Amino acid sequence: MFPLKKFININILDLQYKKIFLLTVLLVPTSQCLFAQSNEAIKKIDQVRIKMQEIVTNGDLSLLSEFYSANATVNGYDTYLSGINDIKSYWENVRGEGVSWEWKKLAYAGNDYYVTQTGISILTLKYGTTIQTYKTQFSVVWEKQKNENYKIVSDFYRSLE
Repeated sequence: MFPLKKFININILDLQYKKIFLLTVLLVPTSQCLFAQSNEAIKKIDQVRIKMQEIVTNGDLSLLSEFYSANATVNGYDTYLSGINDIKSYWENVRGEGVSWEWKKLAYAGNDYYVTQTGISILTLKYGTTIQTYKTQFSVVWEKQKNENYKIVSDFYRSLE
């Protein structure tokens, strides 16, 4: 006869350890997979960031609006923009010539579909013979698009000067 009473009377401590073991077995591979996807997302976002820096260096600031989604928002210490038309207009009307754009202390959080990037932006523009540098702390949310590329959906920055 099978000892049913012994089988049913499971030690609660053993059950807790089994649950922890099971969660560990299930979550570790999943977290590794999410981490790998996030690394791929970060790699793609960094490629976009490098393109943005090149655009500034080449002096055609109006092209920067291409990296924002249709419903993106920009919330800066000196401006608030909503939608791609506002963002296009903003970048088309920046009067300075691009000199350089550097991003420092980058940190990332998120998953494959939404990635938040934070850091310090140092944008240098030339106005005639005057060179002006804008140093800001920023937080940008990137969203994965249908074509697997990323665009900015939220751009938040504050002056560090």
